[in-house]
Amino acid sequence: RSSDLHNAPLACTPDGSFLAIVADHTTVRLLVLPAGTLFADLYTPRQAYLTSLVWDASSRRLASASADGRVQVWTLGPWQDWISKHGLQDSNSTANALPTIHARL
Repeated sequence: RSSDLHNAPLACTPDGSFLAIVADHTTVRLLVLPAGTLFADLYTPRQAYLTSLVWDASSRRLASASADGRVQVWTLGPWQDWISKHGLQDSNSTANALPTIHARL
């Protein structure tokens, strides 16, 4: 329900590089900050609404909790490393060259 998204969970990484927001009840959208460029859409197979998001201290793992009491953790470190290795993110975090990643777990 679109009205539920007015209070959608969101979480910023401790280092301020990414913002995670619930885009719909089963999708977490990752945006690169400060530009707000789309980095990835992460999908959960559960049909329960996502109720909260939290990043770990390293900014490399994101956990979501859903209304059915389940927790899902995404490890984003390998994606972040691949992007850095291939020079797709500049030092100013404009992220204009980042590929969009779609993941289904």
